[in-house]
Amino acid sequence: MRLLQDVAVTADSHVVRDSLIARGERIVIGCTAVLPADDVARLQQRLATLQRADSSHIQ
Repeated sequence: MRLLQDVAVTADSHVVRDSLIARGERIVIGCTAVLPADDVARLQQRLATLQRADSSHIQ
C-alpha cells in the first residue's frame, strides 16, 4: 500500500492514480479474509490516505 501511495504522489495522470486506488481497494478486500482486524484497519487507513492524496493532487 505504501508503494501505491509513493507512485500516486508522483503520477501526473489522474487515470494512473485512479488505477492505483482501485488496486489498493482490491488489496484491502483480499486481505480482509486472511489478516487480523488490526492489520486490515492499518491497510484501510493507508487506503484512505491514498484516496485523499488523489483528491488533493494538483492538476
